Amino acid sequence: KPKNNWLQVELYQDYRINMVIVYNRREAPARINGAEVYAGKQKCGTIFYNPKKTYYIVRCDGRTGDHVRIVQNKNWLHIAEIQVFGGSKGVTGLRLILRRSHESQLLGMGWCSSQGR
Repeated sequence: KPKNNWLQVELYQDYRINMVIVYNRREAPARINGAEVYAGKQKCGTIFYNPKKTYYIVRCDGRTGDHVRIVQNKNWLHIAEIQVFGGSKGVTGLRLILRRSHESQLLGMGWCSSQGR
């Protein structure tokens, strides 16, 4: 299985990130199992596949970062959309910072795979 697959979304300034919502793809949905979500260099959590879920909420509890990265070292990284919530002054209120889907323009996004497809 492939290793070192990741998606990084640039926020272009530091934000206190409250949560990240990761929407799974319908094709091969189990590939999300074990994916790790980071706010900057700080790990927020790990996604565990559940066949009844179409999205996963990962709490970052105010970790600060200028990007969000999802890393999958156990399989292909296979997601439909990511939403990042937080704010520049804290996490007292939820605010959508960024929303990107696999159909979005690639500006501000980076993909990587050790075995390109």
